[in-house]
Amino acid sequence: MTDKNTFKLKGIVDKGRKFELEHRKDLVKRIGESGNNLYVWSKLRWGTANGPLSEEHKKEFKILEQLAKSHDVNIWAGMHPGDSRYCSHPKDRWRIIDNAKHFLANGADGIYLFMDDTHPLFWEAANPSSSRHNVIIKDGKAHARLIKQMYEETEGKLKAICGEEYVGPRMSVMDYWEPILDVLPKDVAITWVGPGKSMWYRTLSAKDIPDFEWPVMLFDNYFASDSKKPERAPVYPYKGRDSSLTDKVEGIIINPNLFNYESQFCGLNTALDFLQDPDNYVPAESIKDAVTKLFVLYRNEKICNHNVGTNNPFKNEAYVDAMDHIGNPKSKGFRNAVIKLGDLYWKEKLFTS
Repeated sequence: MTDKNTFKLKGIVDKGRKFELEHRKDLVKRIGESGNNLYVWSKLRWGTANGPLSEEHKKEFKILEQLAKSHDVNIWAGMHPGDSRYCSHPKDRWRIIDNAKHFLANGADGIYLFMDDTHPLFWEAANPSSSRHNVIIKDGKAHARLIKQMYEETEGKLKAICGEEYVGPRMSVMDYWEPILDVLPKDVAITWVGPGKSMWYRTLSAKDIPDFEWPVMLFDNYFASDSKKPERAPVYPYKGRDSSLTDKVEGIIINPNLFNYESQFCGLNTALDFLQDPDNYVPAESIKDAVTKLFVLYRNEKICNHNVGTNNPFKNEAYVDAMDHIGNPKSKGFRNAVIKLGDLYWKEKLFTS
């Protein structure tokens, strides 16, 4: 019997701006129950990663850590140290590292440093002739010092970094990268998104990932959106990812829509299906299974909440509509039905008598 072709690390990064604790708990359960193994809790933005941890963050992380352990899921604390203004001073670095140590002491399996999206005009500043280029040089040196110190002080628990450059056919902004690569341990993964300058890719395969001397973590924005509109929620199946990616990347983390968690069940479940078994993944079958699973969860919650007998069948128009449009999961009919079914499920899940 041969081992299944899969990724060493596979799961979801949680940057949800409007996700409630119950949403995050559900996300951890979905990761574990699907056979995947990584949840990245990422709520400390730049300007806060170097400050005191709130009691709310401490409490939430501990709840999620305990849940993750019970589902055989690794939990990493994602931190956004920001540009050189927020992490070049030794006091700022120590605050960030002390926060990381708190998470590790409370069960975190690793630390993920996100240095991405600190400059809206990054590619302009990356040009050596730009008057802003010195900012990029400063950032590279500041991030290098933080990475080195974080790895040493956490005894190797720094698992991955995302630099300011994370797209393209290769690393190109070497004034930024050189000080980082000089100190980056060979077991720390470098985050990459795709081969161009886009944040989103219709297809990805092994040939789209640069050759690095470090492990690669693919940060997949297939479902990502900052839109608050429910109609932008990813209800459609995950697709366009080739199983050859297992030859090139250490892991994949899915970046969901930052809002409307209630509507994302089906899309995210299909992504988890792919991560768990990329060779045998069939999008059409996975989305059908996801819709049925969502309906069953809704039905079970309704039976529990309202003392409906298990032998008392009931019809659900949203489920019927979704299945009627299952052949075209990007259609308006399918989208509206799945969004409604998701809302019904969460209404029952959060039901209080």
